[in-house]
Amino acid sequence: MISLKVDFNEEEFKRNLTEATFKAAQECIQRKVAGVRCPTHGENARAEFINKTGNQLEYQIHACCEPAVEAAKAALLD
Repeated sequence: MISLKVDFNEEEFKRNLTEATFKAAQECIQRKVAGVRCPTHGENARAEFINKTGNQLEYQIHACCEPAVEAAKAALLD
């Protein structure tokens, strides 16, 4: 039988895990939103992150027109 004991800083572990989760979510949102191209104006939508603190990730979607914003919102639901 092998016994293994690992000591680690629980708070640092949780913080790093949270940061990695936020980064992955942020990259996913950016990728999905940037994939939306307005058929009328030819511009891509983009996500602007306005709050990345605590346990919330807030962002705004910017696009050339309201239909493109709605298309970007729909892309996030897929």
